[in-house]
Amino acid sequence: MSTTTIAAKIARASVGFVIAGLVIGTGGTAFADTSTTVGHTQLAPASGESQDSYGDDTTASGLAAEASTDNELTVTGSATGTIATDSVSCTPLGNGYYSWQLLGTLDGAPIDITFNTAAFHGADAYKATSITDDQGGLATLETGDVQVVTNGANEGTFTLDEGEQTGSIDTDLANNDQAVHVTGTWTCS
Repeated sequence: MSTTTIAAKIARASVGFVIAGLVIGTGGTAFADTSTTVGHTQLAPASGESQDSYGDDTTASGLAAEASTDNELTVTGSATGTIATDSVSCTPLGNGYYSWQLLGTLDGAPIDITFNTAAFHGADAYKATSITDDQGGLATLETGDVQVVTNGANEGTFTLDEGEQTGSIDTDLANNDQAVHVTGTWTCS
């Protein structure tokens, strides 16, 4: 396992520990599961059922998941293409915390993009930097062998529109030997 992969996994785990600690500290408030591992074993659907790229034919609410046409996102760099979105979860956690996750496919491979902030204050343009930035939050992207993160040195924004159900992302993400730019608009599922 390369140093880059280890660093990306540590960064992703750190966000999970921070968010998990905040949830426990706020009385167990439910939030979006940002721990999804791309490329896990898929279960075959029963005859007549559909199955998305994550081996699951339902959302957390138990309703069938359908790809959204309201989401138009592209990725360039170490991974390139247009994202076919399966779901977008938008979850204010309370006490200034917010979690966003987009699941879909990029050229047939599962993709997972997240944005988490500890400085949530509603609709606004947040810097895509780090979880501890008082003006922004941490963005991650994982697809295939590409695992990248905003690291404070990257430039970009995560915008949440009025009503907090739509927005956009336009940011650079990188690790030691991989870099991507993700841009586009999204609507919460």
